[in-house]
Amino acid sequence: MKTFVGSVFLLAIVASWRFGQALQIAPRQTIEDGGLAGSYLTNFGVNARALAMGKAYTAVADDASAPYWNPAGLAQMNCREATLLHAGIFAGTDFNYVGYAHPFNEKTALGASWVNIETADIEKTDYFGSPVGTFSDQENAYYISSALRLKQNLNIGLNLKIVTQSLDVYSTMGYGLDLSGLYRYNDFINCGFTLQNLLGPHLKLKEETDKFPLNLKTGVAVKLFSRHFLYALDFDFLNLMPTDSSHYSVKWHTGVEYRYPLKLVTLAIRAGRDYKETSSGIGLSTRFFDFNYAIGFHELETTHRFSITARFGLLPTAEEKELQQQRLTNLVSEHYQLALKYFNEQNYALALDEAQKVQALNEDYQEVKNIIGQIGLIKQRQEALNYFNQALLFYQNNDLKNAAERLKLAEGLNPDIKKEQEDAHLAKAKELVCLRQYTEAEAELTTVLIINSDNNEAREQLNKLREIMPLLK
Repeated sequence: MKTFVGSVFLLAIVASWRFGQALQIAPRQTIEDGGLAGSYLTNFGVNARALAMGKAYTAVADDASAPYWNPAGLAQMNCREATLLHAGIFAGTDFNYVGYAHPFNEKTALGASWVNIETADIEKTDYFGSPVGTFSDQENAYYISSALRLKQNLNIGLNLKIVTQSLDVYSTMGYGLDLSGLYRYNDFINCGFTLQNLLGPHLKLKEETDKFPLNLKTGVAVKLFSRHFLYALDFDFLNLMPTDSSHYSVKWHTGVEYRYPLKLVTLAIRAGRDYKETSSGIGLSTRFFDFNYAIGFHELETTHRFSITARFGLLPTAEEKELQQQRLTNLVSEHYQLALKYFNEQNYALALDEAQKVQALNEDYQEVKNIIGQIGLIKQRQEALNYFNQALLFYQNNDLKNAAERLKLAEGLNPDIKKEQEDAHLAKAKELVCLRQYTEAEAELTTVLIINSDNNEAREQLNKLREIMPLLK
């Protein structure tokens, strides 16, 4: 199996090379964009893994470098990450990237990053060509990125960016917006896009103003062989709205990666090709760190890129989530059983306490909602009964005003309280008569008539009881 996968990996490298040669037939001037503002945000790359894969990363974008490639990729991360890259891209020019990604849960994530390209110690001359010192040219892009998982297989992302440039004694600043999406067709295929400079920054140095062009970056990524093998292909459509002084161009990127798990680390081997260079690289990954190296073979020179990524605050794995869910289910069941036990024992205070614990763990637990609702109704009826009994006492003491107020409060909580108590006292009277507790029965019948003076049954029983009571003494 390993031999077969290795053969496929080599074939993919050869196929990527031949694919590049086929696309390279286009005239060179149609695929160069060095004159476009902000080209450093499309020409280069911000992690060695992507660079080794020919910068085919729009549909991959699963780490802290996602804002550069496709901010929607932040929503597929399962841990917080920080990544650093430093590269000398050609003589005297350095390229730097610092990025941080923070997923809050399985649906939302934020990121912050900085992209920098700087050429220092450029010779400065006077009108006659005599050297008078040096100056530097520096460009920066600061990203605030967000991503949201709309559906299980669809993410969207947004970049808000501040772009600055300083050249000698001049400096300028602009603001921009990128929009992106990532669609997971299935467990093995991802498709992505980034609409760069939907709102394009404007940079003005002296009298000249540069506007960042509208670009569309698209890509597809395919994972095979238990996801150990990755193939990616990107197309960049640059300057979608060309002017007389700029042109539209298409760039392509393709790359492969094979990840081989070892005892303590995972080894990754990568290769790629794009419109201007061939690349390759390796990477070592642990649970908390990635170390990646890429080498690029350009027609002018060979470049080396290194990046390091640190992971922390890992979100739980699928197995850990399953274990947590099982523990939660057991805890919910335990508290529910206690709530049910106390409810049946009419210990409503403890029953409510246990039911609220269940609701804190699972607010959609319908059986607990029913218990809480029943306890609430019981408490309401008990409060109504208390008011009703107070009304009876006030009536017996000829305090009719307070009696009426308490009765109104009781009926507000339980409109049927009078009928219920009338029937309850009548039933109690009958029970006491059977037990030959005539004095207590007389009191119950009297209460019935206080509640409802038109209760003929109570009146008849009370009259009979009063007739026989002297005979029983």
